[in-house]
Amino acid sequence: MALLCFYRYDFFMKKLIFIISLSFIITSCGTDSSSGSGTDGLNSTDHRVFVTSTTTNGNLGGLTGADEFCQGVAEDAGLKRTYKAILGDSSTSASDADRLEFSGSIYMIDASGGDTLIASTGSDLWATESSSQDLLAAIDLDESGNTITATPWTGSDSEGAIYTNGHCSDWSSTSGEGVIGSNAAQDGSWLEFQPNGSCGNSYPLYCISQ
Repeated sequence: MALLCFYRYDFFMKKLIFIISLSFIITSCGTDSSSGSGTDGLNSTDHRVFVTSTTTNGNLGGLTGADEFCQGVAEDAGLKRTYKAILGDSSTSASDADRLEFSGSIYMIDASGGDTLIASTGSDLWATESSSQDLLAAIDLDESGNTITATPWTGSDSEGAIYTNGHCSDWSSTSGEGVIGSNAAQDGSWLEFQPNGSCGNSYPLYCISQ
């Protein structure tokens, strides 16, 4: 009888260990393996960039309104991070370090979750005109990872610097002109494709996570 009880106890313990182990495996498989607070398909130190599938005229409500536009588009697509517009006005350049902060590489994420490296560092975004360093790929995916061809508002020259009178009165007017880029480009024209986009027309924005 003692031997039978021992075998039953041993069987019970092995079964219990198996159940605990299986539970751990299932929990691990359902957890994001990205480091830190990695979300939106990337590690926490990297950044996701996209072109909005929706468009807007030049009356954005300033840079703050542009950032809110990006954030709204991102949230509608189920993204979790804070997003800002790659956009400049008469006093703040698109490349202003106080506006856009970078800690790692910049990627696009397609609809299947695959990533494409755009630039290894934030500074590489602004070096496409003054150096031989083009973007590593064109920014041609929207917030859901679908391919899009567009000319986004940028209000910027080809190096991310301030462009005089190319920002729809600091993004508060449908009168005048604003600089637009080409999201099919990998050189400086990704930011400065045409300087005279009509502020009454509707174009998308480039948005990037912080």
